[in-house]
Amino acid sequence: MSGFFGIFRPQGGPVDLEAFEQMRKATEREGFDGLETHVEEKIAMGHLMLRVSPESKYDKQPLKSDCGNYLLVGHFRLDYRDELGDKLGLTQLELECTPDSQLVMLAYIKWKEKCVHHIEGDWAFVVFNIKSNQISLLRDKVGISSLYYFSNKDEFVFSDEISGIERAYSSMMQIDRQQLSRLLIRYLRVENGFTLFKNVFQLMPGQIINIDYNLNLKKWDLDFFQSFIKIKFKYDFDYVLQFESVFMLAILSRSRNETQIGLYLSSGHDSTCVMYYLAKELEFKKRLLNTFTAKPFFINKFTKTELSRVDESLLALEYVDKFPNISPFVVDCPKFDFLNQINKLDSYQYQYPIITPNQYWVDTIARNANEINTKIMFTGQRGNFTLSVVPYNYFLELLISFKLIRLFTEINFLRRNSKMSFRFLIGTYINTPIKKIISWQIKKNSFLADKKTIIDFPWMEEMIKKYLLNRKLKSESFLNESTYFYNSKSFRSVLFNYYRLFGTTAWWYVGKRSSTQIVDPTSDERFVKFSFSIPEEYFFKNGVPKFLFKKMMSNKAEFAVLMKDYKRVQSMDLGYRVENDPTIKNVINQLDSNFENQNSLIKYFDNFLDKIKAEKKFQKKFYFAFEFIENLSLLHFFIKNKYIYRIKKDL
Repeated sequence: MSGFFGIFRPQGGPVDLEAFEQMRKATEREGFDGLETHVEEKIAMGHLMLRVSPESKYDKQPLKSDCGNYLLVGHFRLDYRDELGDKLGLTQLELECTPDSQLVMLAYIKWKEKCVHHIEGDWAFVVFNIKSNQISLLRDKVGISSLYYFSNKDEFVFSDEISGIERAYSSMMQIDRQQLSRLLIRYLRVENGFTLFKNVFQLMPGQIINIDYNLNLKKWDLDFFQSFIKIKFKYDFDYVLQFESVFMLAILSRSRNETQIGLYLSSGHDSTCVMYYLAKELEFKKRLLNTFTAKPFFINKFTKTELSRVDESLLALEYVDKFPNISPFVVDCPKFDFLNQINKLDSYQYQYPIITPNQYWVDTIARNANEINTKIMFTGQRGNFTLSVVPYNYFLELLISFKLIRLFTEINFLRRNSKMSFRFLIGTYINTPIKKIISWQIKKNSFLADKKTIIDFPWMEEMIKKYLLNRKLKSESFLNESTYFYNSKSFRSVLFNYYRLFGTTAWWYVGKRSSTQIVDPTSDERFVKFSFSIPEEYFFKNGVPKFLFKKMMSNKAEFAVLMKDYKRVQSMDLGYRVENDPTIKNVINQLDSNFENQNSLIKYFDNFLDKIKAEKKFQKKFYFAFEFIENLSLLHFFIKNKYIYRIKKDL
């Protein structure tokens, strides 16, 4: 993932070169292909290059237009370049020598901000209009990208990472108490577009911002979910054929690069499907695919039955053997190294300073891939919402809409396929969802009343009462998700949008930390639109969950993969990793000695660690460890940055 940054000073006077140099130092990393800067009186831009596409050897940023009116910098990985080239009037020979940045420059010159409707892929960029003395920030709708901005009275600053801005303007950074308070409540994150700094904001997916010479900001959002057109075919076969065709084009668009290609491979439907089509495409080109699968390190802690439910590699490798051009790698990540995981949060911590259970193996795989010069890593992260969809409460939706004949037919199909009774199926697919909706409403009201904090300390409760108002929480989309339960497509769009807003940036940082480009064909804009435009019944038809996916993969995937009845979790041995990681005890013991509750903190985490060690059931052990690392990483962040002391002065 290429990096970029810059400073815009519209009223003239020299750009703060000291701050610009600090941003440059924060951006520069090993494993990339050089850092270039461009400095003028009103603008300074920098770009950290990662060359992975055939055309990137011609890329040089910051890029000045041939007419001399525009200066551009950003990250670009464009899909469907041939179509864009045709719209811009380029010949095939010209297109082969034109990097993505130049294509976007030509598109911007032709369509200005409307170019976002013509360029697809993973991108975020900034354009300086020299003539009008204004700057524009633009970001893709669904891709893996990142862009933050900060404004003071004289300057507008932007970067793909918060750390660069924080490092250059540390004296001006003001902590946003309200956003900080949100992190103390389980299930809450920083609000969309905000960070933990009051004056630093994130450009959201599908968002465009113009800043004029007076630093006035004009912002608008592209509503991605309003652009879907209903698609209706006559036969099931047409849906399957088009579904497969669009997905294959998404794979093709991302696999034309000349560097080695890798894949995060689990035994799940999404990554398995990506692997099949990617391997076939690379086989045609006589190229190799490297797959990377995480497996438990503490294998001896599980029984044979338990291991079959937690070890992804058992099923994944069985399928990989069928492909001659796949080179499989199994990664057991022997060290959890909690302290190292905390340090890796540096760039992303002002957005989400919490270690997740998957962070250690995702980073380890990316690092291992980089060591064998695999610069592009595929993932199928959003396949649950676009590829292997199971409509939520599909039968309940039929009942509420009074499609009783259809409901009876579907349950009858399911009864025949599963050999289960009508009574059991009605209880599972109708009664249970209704109970879940009622339960969620109760939890919602309880949540709003109690505001359960991550750690039970009085100062946390005081902070939440002072800085987080009840009326703000009531608008949270996750609190209102129960209203979407009745409509499968609506609920799916809520979940997809949630990941679109948060997951894309998280994957961006994975790529940035490992100097690797992360790509996800299940989030391809055309594939997403197609999956949301077809009737929802094609994801659960004739009593078959994931109907369309299984039709497409029926002759391609191993039966065990296609029909597996439970989900494996790559990090299920997290509890054993936590209790055997010496760095965790060091972090606990080194909690700031100046903090007045140091002894109670140490006792709290020591008791929590003992609770994890004493637990015998691996599922509970996993969830205890999950909560433990979340609590400890967040509190470490609070203490490390001395936020607790600043907050306690305010309370």
